[in-house]
Amino acid sequence: MRSTIFLVPLLLASFSAQVAESGRPSGANCTREAPPESAGEESNHGITLRVYPRAREIDSKYTGCQLVWAPNGEKWTIVSVVAIEG
Repeated sequence: MRSTIFLVPLLLASFSAQVAESGRPSGANCTREAPPESAGEESNHGITLRVYPRAREIDSKYTGCQLVWAPNGEKWTIVSVVAIEG
């Protein structure tokens, strides 16, 4: 049990370091900070999420990111980044 308690924080620290080093992917839409007016909407647990680009707009040649935002007061916060390589 003690080794499990020690390993979990160590693994989380390692994962966090890898995410910080890799940064956000590059490509179309990867640097957007807020959803455009044409973004799709998805309601989840009473919160309206915005998704861009919509799945129907992503074809086999698309290379970039699909982003999901959640409202944060007057601003939007990115809650998901999916890198897509066509």
